[in-house]
Amino acid sequence: MGDLSFIDWNENTLDEIQAEQEKKRKQKHIDKRICICGHPVARHGEPILWKGRPRQRCQVGKHECGCDKPEPVLECQDPRCFTFKSFGSAKGHALMQGIAKAVQKEINWEWMFTDMICSNCEQKTDLSPCFVKSPNRESILATVPKGVTVMLCKDCRISNEPVLLYEGFEGITES
Repeated sequence: MGDLSFIDWNENTLDEIQAEQEKKRKQKHIDKRICICGHPVARHGEPILWKGRPRQRCQVGKHECGCDKPEPVLECQDPRCFTFKSFGSAKGHALMQGIAKAVQKEINWEWMFTDMICSNCEQKTDLSPCFVKSPNRESILATVPKGVTVMLCKDCRISNEPVLLYEGFEGITES
């Protein structure tokens, strides 16, 4: 063991430090909400103005997500499951990868909504998170900014494929 004579240490110091750590641990509130982008809401920063529109930057590790603002869709007992980088829509999306990780680790999670619908046709089944890359004039997706995640049913995902980002998604790709 190292020399403790240089610091303010006595026989009670270890117990006092451990008691203080436990007290802090109990006081700490962990935001368990997960955004539609597939990352913990806690990873979204303060709002800033970026390219003329408000944005709450989402930063997970070294990766900056293309999400503009947190939109919580589920709660997970361990938000660390939701730290993946999206590499596409549907099964390649960070939200789906995080859900898969939570299921694999048997960690409890729940949708925050019981009435989630397709952003395009309002269907309530076979939904997947999808990135929008450009407006499609024939659909509601024309109003969604580029690089934003929406929930789409399987039929809308297939019919809107030209406006969705897949392999190689690198966050917001506006020019």
